Amino acid sequence: MMMKWITLSRAWRFAAFAFALSVVFAACQAEPPPQSCTRPGNDGCFPDPSAKPTSAFAPTSVQALVSHEVAKGALVATEMMLLPDTAIKTWSEGDQERFYFLAVAPDDEYEQKLAEMQKELEALSPECANWTTVPPDKDIFEKWSRRVGALQSLLQDHRPPADRSVVVELMDFEPGKLEMNWQTVSLDFESMYRFSNSCSSLEEDSITTCIENAKAALSKLGGMDPPMLSNPLPELPWELGIKSGNLRTMFRNVVTDYNFEVERRRSFRIGEAPTLLKKLQRVLGAKKGVTRTIFGTVMPVPDLVTRTNSKSEIGTVNACVLESGAGGGSFFKSYYRTVQYCFESTPLGAEVRIDGATVGTTPFCTGELKIGSKIKLEVSMTGHLKVVVARHKVRSAGAHTREVNCYLPKKSDAPPVAGPQCDFEGD
Repeated sequence: MMMKWITLSRAWRFAAFAFALSVVFAACQAEPPPQSCTRPGNDGCFPDPSAKPTSAFAPTSVQALVSHEVAKGALVATEMMLLPDTAIKTWSEGDQERFYFLAVAPDDEYEQKLAEMQKELEALSPECANWTTVPPDKDIFEKWSRRVGALQSLLQDHRPPADRSVVVELMDFEPGKLEMNWQTVSLDFESMYRFSNSCSSLEEDSITTCIENAKAALSKLGGMDPPMLSNPLPELPWELGIKSGNLRTMFRNVVTDYNFEVERRRSFRIGEAPTLLKKLQRVLGAKKGVTRTIFGTVMPVPDLVTRTNSKSEIGTVNACVLESGAGGGSFFKSYYRTVQYCFESTPLGAEVRIDGATVGTTPFCTGELKIGSKIKLEVSMTGHLKVVVARHKVRSAGAHTREVNCYLPKKSDAPPVAGPQCDFEGD
């Protein structure tokens, strides 16, 4: 009996061993179980680290990222200054829309140059403080305007340095909360179209057309009371190219109209000088960005982002972090909860009402408005046509403030050249 039991035991052991071998063999032949990818695609598959504790993310500097001292796939916690006005949106067939910001170190030279611009802005403010009561002479105003124009150009051209920047792919990005003017970059072909301008031609017919167009444009601009400064002045031909006596007379007449409109605008701009500086202050504030500690995964810079940046004036950025949900959630959800609306109007001093309640007079910035909420807006001024927006959905234009520029023409028996309107930044 004992002998039989041993025989059965040996048979069972053999069967168990054979079964184990078959399982191992099958496991070796089968594909590995699917892995949860945070960022699938040609750039690799990186496991989603959202559930990991923040202690799993190694403190890492921006310098270490741009110097490639950290391996791809590493989990990092990096303090950086995210720049919302550098947003990039990419889309390719078979993939979803993806959103990226550029970021630099909080103490980067980029920030230091902004500090210098801030000093210049603060120096400009006292010069125009009393212009509403004591208008400046032409030379003083023109000198001040040139300084403001130079500062505007510096702000417009101020971009993060490619060799010290990091691309950050944002999670939980909701395009419906933003109203941004996305600039499309063609990656597959170069446009061969060229646009000609009749005012640059020396042909008599072209010069005539240019003068007639300028006269019509100036007539329309002159009918806007108050002047709508957002509408540019027309282009005029080169005087030395005009040979005909009749054309010279036409040209001198239109120059008179042109100079009158310039003077009318100058007088109006003197009163709006403080408002212009406030607008520049908001632009400068948006350029400063937002400092956050980003918990994420080091990854290759996506090809579409590289190709987009290479065609922009920023250049090629060679470091990238994929944001995770660790450390309290996504940057987008924490930053884009509310937004301020900053109202300006032509003319200034218009009353702003939200949902029937007066909240201020222009120039005016609201308190925090919840992004995604719907509000009724009214902008009005005695003696002027008012703007009413029955149901406006609150959105951001990328930064934490959104500009709203309203134009209120004077009431008159004749219909206005341009009706009352409010232009929302990003629309």
